[in-house]
Amino acid sequence: MTLNSDARSLENWMHARVAKAFRVTTLSDFEAGVLSKGYVTREDYEEAYRLYVEKMTASGFIVETIVDDSGYYVRNYSSRRMNELFSRGDSPASEVSRLDEEERSLSQGCEVGTFQLISTIFREQSEPSSQFDD
Repeated sequence: MTLNSDARSLENWMHARVAKAFRVTTLSDFEAGVLSKGYVTREDYEEAYRLYVEKMTASGFIVETIVDDSGYYVRNYSSRRMNELFSRGDSPASEVSRLDEEERSLSQGCEVGTFQLISTIFREQSEPSSQFDD
C-alpha cells in the first residue's frame, strides 16, 4: 500500500474536512480509490478494517474483533510484549507507560492509510453529526 495521492484534491467537502481534521495530506492507493467514488460503502469499510488488522498483526499486535450494537468495529488490541510485561508483575510504572505510549503510536500508525479516514467518513455518512459542517 503506497501513499501517493494528494488529500487536498478531494472533491467531496466532507472527505476533505475529515482528512484535514486528521492532518492527512497524502492518501494511500486504497483510500484514493475508495474516496474517488464520492462515498464509502459497507464493503469499503470492511476492507479498511481488514487492512488495519493486517497491519496490526504484522506489527506484532493481537487484534480482537469487536462489533458494537450499531455494526461498527471497536478497535481492541493487545501485544505479547505488554502481556509479558504485566505477567511479570514487578514492572516499573515508567516501563509500562513507555511501552504503552510506544504501542499506542504504532497502533495509530497502522490506522493511517487503512481505517482512519474510511471509518470516520463511513460513520459520518451513516449518522451525520454535523461535526464537519462549514
